[in-house]
Amino acid sequence: LGATRSWEQGLQTPDGAGWAPARSRIDADPDSWKNDPSVWEANRIYAGRGARGEGRLALFHSGYAAMRAGKSEEALNLYRRALRFRPLAWYVEPLETCLADALFELGRYEEAVEEYRRILGINPNYARARLGLARSIESLGREDEARAEYERFVRVWKDADRDGWDLMFVRKRLAGSARRP
Repeated sequence: LGATRSWEQGLQTPDGAGWAPARSRIDADPDSWKNDPSVWEANRIYAGRGARGEGRLALFHSGYAAMRAGKSEEALNLYRRALRFRPLAWYVEPLETCLADALFELGRYEEAVEEYRRILGINPNYARARLGLARSIESLGREDEARAEYERFVRVWKDADRDGWDLMFVRKRLAGSARRP
């Protein structure tokens, strides 16, 4: 249980960093997560508590590690496998957009657009997916369509963190004062 508690602390930090500590450990040593028993143990425990998607979290982190190690096709395959599981009720957001975010990072904007639209078909109010869609469309040079998605993002985000990087980024985009991603 000590390893699992350590893993949970990496996911839920008091400063709101979320899974950033775990991500930092992956960035330091991308291959460390493939055989890390705490990842699989945490998934087993959460599944035992009734959480859906045993293995989803471990596949997500393995995909992230593969992306950081420059193994993009392996990462995309791991993300696709992770998304076959139903979302975990307690940890949905970064997992649901993992494939779309990776496709965007790899410059595969058309595929990213398709994946972000799939996610928005499930939840049209998922602001970060809306932002990813707008950025992907903008990267394809479809400025008017991107602007409409940025405006939708602002409407969805209206009651969230007003000083968050996401909203500040979008405001700059809408004002036309920022460079393309």
